[in-house]
Amino acid sequence: MPDEAKMPEAEAPRPEAPSAAPERRPYRGLLLVVCGCVFLLMVAVGIKWTDERRAAAECRGRLEQLWSAARKEAEARGGKLPAGARATDELVMRYLHHERFWRCPRTNSRYLWTSRERRRGDDPRWLLAWERKPHGWPVGGHRALFVDGRIEELSGEELKALLARERREPPPAPPAVGPRPDVPGNPAAPPPGWRVPPKPGPPQKPPESGQPEAVPVNPK
Repeated sequence: MPDEAKMPEAEAPRPEAPSAAPERRPYRGLLLVVCGCVFLLMVAVGIKWTDERRAAAECRGRLEQLWSAARKEAEARGGKLPAGARATDELVMRYLHHERFWRCPRTNSRYLWTSRERRRGDDPRWLLAWERKPHGWPVGGHRALFVDGRIEELSGEELKALLARERREPPPAPPAVGPRPDVPGNPAAPPPGWRVPPKPGPPQKPPESGQPEAVPVNPK
């Protein structure tokens, strides 16, 4: 058939070219390693920060309990706060009844108490108690209790400056001796009920023989 002779022959399918190999990115694995290290570091920092915050809150809570006991003691003593090396022991044994209040749980060191006599209403910058060893992260500090009940975190230099200020404070004057209420104007008077020994008088002559001994008569 003439029409069929004129028709072009169908082209044979061309073979497909082999697909190009995927491009290799050597920095992708390194990036994953870096991201993993950063994630682990952030987790470690978070755990450390949480632990330090918990320990700091516990230390602050123990100082708050000591302040509550010191305030009760001051109310019983006319506003005079406890002082001296054994002030913490006395407060714990009298009001708190547990030895854990002697120490900071983070450093396991005892709280130090001022040896100066303090009263409620004194200068609020005076120290009352403080931590011996610093702790905290990333920068360690000392938790300190002040006379007005305030608790602050101090650096080592700030704590040294406050302690030096306390050492420069003159010692308290001895209490003045006022007149006794029972004997006005005589501070050396004996207390009520004190039996004053009689003053020695002239020697008495012994009674003569045959005469009865004189018996003192109490005047009415």
